[in-house]
Amino acid sequence: AIGRINLGGENRAAARVHFDKALALRDRLATRERMFVDALSASLGPIEPSLERWRTLGTMYPDFYAAHANYALFAFNDANRYADAAEEARKALSNFSPRLGNTHYLLGTIALAQEDFEAADRHLAAARDLDGDMMGLVHADAFAARRQFGRAEEALAAVKRSGVASNDLSIEIPRICLPLDQGRFEAARKAAGTAIGRADAVGQLFGDVYRGIALSLESLAPD
Repeated sequence: AIGRINLGGENRAAARVHFDKALALRDRLATRERMFVDALSASLGPIEPSLERWRTLGTMYPDFYAAHANYALFAFNDANRYADAAEEARKALSNFSPRLGNTHYLLGTIALAQEDFEAADRHLAAARDLDGDMMGLVHADAFAARRQFGRAEEALAAVKRSGVASNDLSIEIPRICLPLDQGRFEAARKAAGTAIGRADAVGQLFGDVYRGIALSLESLAPD
């Protein structure tokens, strides 16, 4: 569990430590749990072997909805395989799944990336109703993608913090992009500067990411 928290917070080194400890005790686990630990550990490596682990786990245990959802998450985020991710995520759409709302949120995110706004709205609404929309950033993205910037700003203001500092930094991206999409370059530049300070408080690596974003903005500066 600690390793999963670290992985979700992008602390891969700490996740590896805990996954290795779990792997050392894998003989004490039931088959499904051993395969789950193997898949989690593989998620720190190359994408294809990782996806194969998740698919095998989901095939052997079709009612283990986390296997389908995690396959979909990694296929979407790390391999840009949108259709494949959506197909697998739909296998986790069960009223017996304790994370049904999260699966709807993931499917809404994938649909938005595919510019299927009707499906995105449907899944995001279901996620909200089931309290599975996590921080809720994709609600803002869905409005911004259709240039409904006022509603996007409202959705961004309603974002729920996760309590994990590295995750909460993701709020800074739409704070930069929303004004930029509207041609408000100085507001975007100011947001990037604020984000650097907040990111530095989390760690230098995160600060460097936002310094890179700020630098890239300068290439878009009006003459």
